[in-house]
Amino acid sequence: MAIVQNSVNMNGEWELATALTMSKFKSELSAFIADTTMGLSKKEPTKQDYKCPFYFYDAYGTEKGKITLGVTGCEAYLDSVSLVTTDTNLIKFMTGEATDGEAAKDENEATWTAKLSCQLGEDTFQFVFHRDYLVIQNYSDEATATAVATYLATRPNLAQKASA
Repeated sequence: MAIVQNSVNMNGEWELATALTMSKFKSELSAFIADTTMGLSKKEPTKQDYKCPFYFYDAYGTEKGKITLGVTGCEAYLDSVSLVTTDTNLIKFMTGEATDGEAAKDENEATWTAKLSCQLGEDTFQFVFHRDYLVIQNYSDEATATAVATYLATRPNLAQKASA
């Protein structure tokens, strides 16, 4: 008796030409969820993670500490960043006033991820937004990848990085 293959799960990545700022990430996530052109019968957000590190240095440039904000949801992230950047005591450390040093919010290490469970026809898959790239996971029909790629090509903020 032989094992009969009943599904093929494929994965693909769409590398962005430019990393998404938080406002563009929020806008593109909302646009994807609201889109009706792909014919998706299901689009359910299943997980969101947003993180941003703040580093603290002394006067000699030695790292003395780090705070990493980690929250769920765009609004909570924006509220948390606002809280950290307006807190009087943290500002003293972040500006170096309290340590005769300096501090920095490292935008290059900030991460934003939102995962959605989707369905196109009989094909169920996951679509994941990241700050620098997008991923389509566990799809079994090439038509699914084509529909998603066609949609992404219409979004200027989601322009694909040119191949080398």
